[in-house]
Amino acid sequence: MTQISPAVSVAAPAAAPTASGGRILFVDLARAIAVLLMVQGHTIDALLHPDYRTSLEYNAWLYLRGLTSCTFLFLSGAAFSLTALRHWEDQGRFSRRSFKRVRRLAFFLALGYFVKFPMGRFLDLPYATEERWRSFFAVDVLQNVAITLLALQVLIGLTRTPRRFAITCGALAALLVAATPLAHGVAWADRLPLIVASYLSFGTGSLFPLFPWAGFTLIGAAFGVTAAPWATRDHLRSLARVLFVTGAVLAVGAGLLGEFGWFEYGVHDWWRSSPLSFVQRLGSVLLLLSVVAAIGHYVTKLTPPLQGLAEESLLVYAVHVALLYGSHWTIGLGPQLGPQPPRVVLLWAVVMLVAMTTLALAWNNIERLHPGLAAVCRVTAIVALVFPLL
Repeated sequence: MTQISPAVSVAAPAAAPTASGGRILFVDLARAIAVLLMVQGHTIDALLHPDYRTSLEYNAWLYLRGLTSCTFLFLSGAAFSLTALRHWEDQGRFSRRSFKRVRRLAFFLALGYFVKFPMGRFLDLPYATEERWRSFFAVDVLQNVAITLLALQVLIGLTRTPRRFAITCGALAALLVAATPLAHGVAWADRLPLIVASYLSFGTGSLFPLFPWAGFTLIGAAFGVTAAPWATRDHLRSLARVLFVTGAVLAVGAGLLGEFGWFEYGVHDWWRSSPLSFVQRLGSVLLLLSVVAAIGHYVTKLTPPLQGLAEESLLVYAVHVALLYGSHWTIGLGPQLGPQPPRVVLLWAVVMLVAMTTLALAWNNIERLHPGLAAVCRVTAIVALVFPLL
């Protein structure tokens, strides 16, 4: 890994193996795998016929699919802090690097809203119904990640050092998860503007409110800072064992405590608000990462397609969701094709995986090799999004 700021003082093994530009290889590998699992999961969800959604195999797949979002959020936080470590001082103040990161996150935040624009034109917004406004402001993964990472950008400047940053992230995650059952019992829409209330609970229709989902990103950010020095190829096996034991203890322990009814307060909803459910899923994420870390011991370099998927995960998320579920500009494969049998769905899953891998690889190459062309593409995309609404 490239030399980091003197502010980083951790007694640990030598610098970790990198994928490119100081990135931690095993984290990028995990992120690429998570993106591929996310694309196939959304494809199956959007196209599979209801008659095939009752089998034991489907329920097992559904549980594993639920872990994809947790893993994606966790790794987004880890990748964020790993990138920040390379130029910590620049990220903690207004600089070209911090501005570039904020601009990118702001773009994806806006994109998350634009794909669900409530009316056909800006002039028609006064006629939008409450249902359309709720759908528009409902928080999905893209908005959740963008807002949380923007908050982490501010937190870097406030905490000053990676150590304080990691401690603060862990403390905030614990407070956020512990407060989730209480937060979901409050009618936020009666007290706050809908756009703000949608970030605080499921009550307005949000799928990924900050309570508790931002907790995965915060813990991932803390993990990225603390685990980075230990992610050398010589130490990945040890890291894999630590992740496996920790994950198993958290997953099994939380499940057992849940069976005994511990930590039941506020809104009783195991999947959406229970702190123990969060801990159980976090443990499952660590178990998955332990497998990737063990595999990473034998990997010296990621292929360009996998590296592209790791670095352009937010772009892939935004594009494939719009293509599958539809948006203001696209009909969507789900509504257009209708329910399909498993064979057809698997074929479309392969098509989507190839298409999104190609997109990630192409855009990653353009950003690295042709920054001027990348800027033109961004402006073109913004014009294409906004012009139809005028």
